[in-house]
Amino acid sequence: MAGFVLAAGAPGTPLPYRNPHLSVDARVRDLLRRMTPEEKFWQLFMIPGDLDDPANDYSHGVFGLQISATPRGAAPPTSPAEAARAHAARINTIQQYFVERTRLGIPIIPFDEAVHGLVRDGATMYPQAIGLAATWDPALVGRVAEAIASETILDGIRRKLGPSSDVRYAPGPGRTVRDFVVVPAAQLSSEANGRNEPGLRGGYFDNPRLEGAPRIVRTDPRVDFGWTLNSPARGIPFDWYSVRWTGALTIPSEGVNRVGVQGNDGYRHHHVVVDRSRGRRHRRMVSGRTRRRRGR
Repeated sequence: MAGFVLAAGAPGTPLPYRNPHLSVDARVRDLLRRMTPEEKFWQLFMIPGDLDDPANDYSHGVFGLQISATPRGAAPPTSPAEAARAHAARINTIQQYFVERTRLGIPIIPFDEAVHGLVRDGATMYPQAIGLAATWDPALVGRVAEAIASETILDGIRRKLGPSSDVRYAPGPGRTVRDFVVVPAAQLSSEANGRNEPGLRGGYFDNPRLEGAPRIVRTDPRVDFGWTLNSPARGIPFDWYSVRWTGALTIPSEGVNRVGVQGNDGYRHHHVVVDRSRGRRHRRMVSGRTRRRRGR
């Protein structure tokens, strides 16, 4: 059995990878030598995320985060200037966590998505890349890119993924083309502690088979999650878990409606409207058309 100890250095002396007077190669070699496999793994990912949900564990760090401008449950800013200031302060707070509270203090790269328009409230959305390509008009696409860059600069965002990049990252449970609407909490209801409340009642199991008693039971206002690399909640594993949501859906208007599901792995809708409980790939499924009466 062999072991090793990494010396911390004399008091007041920065570790080699933190020493700006050393070469980049020397600092990188020192940092890699100190990193665990988990820390190296997390430095491979740029994902949407923040520190709002305590179930998200970023203690190993992460390469980059696409940080939402408004914290969950907070009122939206009243002006673009206020939004930019609030977003900058939010990014600084999150960056401080990674620099000061993770083991190695590796800062993140805050980024945003601007493939066919900046993904922010008030920004202009242009056709998807395939639609822009179908114009066969490079000059027009160039003007679109310039307009996107202008809005990005005005919003005070320094990092973005966009038309100037050959790399596009799309997390598994996310959507790059949102073509159906997430059901809002006002149209969902469930019973908890003898009373009805908005949202669906979720039972979270620590196995993928819905077996035994759920480890956690809570009410989720909406079923719209991005658990790409994180556990749904403390006490639930990062993989090989299952969730059962129960409750009622109120249809807002008369007519023909569709119920859709999109995500990784398997999912099943009660009454077998949608059943793909044995799947393992990202996919979207939409039920057959169903007629419902308003308010039911």
